Amino acid sequence: MSEAGSEGARTAPRHERSGVAASSGIGIGPAYVIDRRRVHVPRTKIEREVADDEVRRFQEAMRATRQQIEVIKGRLPHGEHRAILKAQQMMLRDPDLIGRVEVLIREELRGAEWAVATAADEVHEMLDRADDDYFRERRSDIMFLAERVLQALLGDHTHEITPPAGSVVIAHDLSPADTAHLHRCQVAGIVTAAGGKTS
Repeated sequence: MSEAGSEGARTAPRHERSGVAASSGIGIGPAYVIDRRRVHVPRTKIEREVADDEVRRFQEAMRATRQQIEVIKGRLPHGEHRAILKAQQMMLRDPDLIGRVEVLIREELRGAEWAVATAADEVHEMLDRADDDYFRERRSDIMFLAERVLQALLGDHTHEITPPAGSVVIAHDLSPADTAHLHRCQVAGIVTAAGGKTS
């Protein structure tokens, strides 16, 4: 091989990272990067006379999100992932969370999207201060649910990720629904920056 040819055949620099193994075994395959930017949330103030309509929009988005999770749950065998999705469905019925969003809409006259994002951020911060790792790791569940509700409010239905079989998925964080879907896609492995053994 000529010198010029060998210069053209460069490989990407190798990076090694250490972390917590959430399951046994290793996975080798091409990287599939999921770069999720948080949904853009319009910070809209509303008129008092449309507050009830805005609450109804929020309630409909919550119903749609519960139905989406029910569909995902129905595709899974009984086990840990189904239990986590069931817990997420219960979070979507939490009267404190629902009540907080409705207060933000009715009293602070925030649009439904802004109210959902604010309430989710408040719960996220509360879980961040928890002493228990399990509760801290539920932050991703809250942000996943908020993202789904916001997508329903905004009419964005591009939720599912479809990596090729045998790939290694790399992401900042994944929800249990994402993980269950990735299992069906037969990926070779999953690497996340956040989460742990109880995620």
